Amino acid sequence: MVQRVPVRIKLDPQQFTETPLRIGLSATAKVRISDSSGAMLREKTEPKTLFSTDTLKYDGKCGRKFD
Repeated sequence: MVQRVPVRIKLDPQQFTETPLRIGLSATAKVRISDSSGAMLREKTEPKTLFSTDTLKYDGKCGRKFD
């Protein structure tokens, strides 16, 4: 299974100075899953309505339904 996930890579400053990174490089990451003391997922939060409009609501007067 291949999945792209955001990761944070810690670089040794001395090594980075000697061999700087170039655009387009790839990395192979190893993930340790032996320490499971942290939370598996973020706690569920209720979605917040940022904006609301009545412009496209069906009022039943025109005889057609809009999906």
